[in-house]
Amino acid sequence: MKVKSLISKLQKMAIDFVVIDHNGHNQEVEFKINGKSYSAKYDTKHYKVYAYSQDVCYNDCNQETSRNFFYNFNQVMLDAAR
Repeated sequence: MKVKSLISKLQKMAIDFVVIDHNGHNQEVEFKINGKSYSAKYDTKHYKVYAYSQDVCYNDCNQETSRNFFYNFNQVMLDAAR
């Protein structure tokens, strides 16, 4: 999905979102649905979303963040509905 399509869908559903620029090349759109936070990661070369994810928790022992990954926006919506 192109980023413009995702932003258009979020705007139609009145979902607030934030675009975060990490390094000028990798960016992400962060949004919340039903109190759950999601992000859609993309690069500025193609503007195509390559990963949807949800941060689950941070593990101090391993110093890493556990995430749920989704293949498409429909899976994000199904997870948000639970």
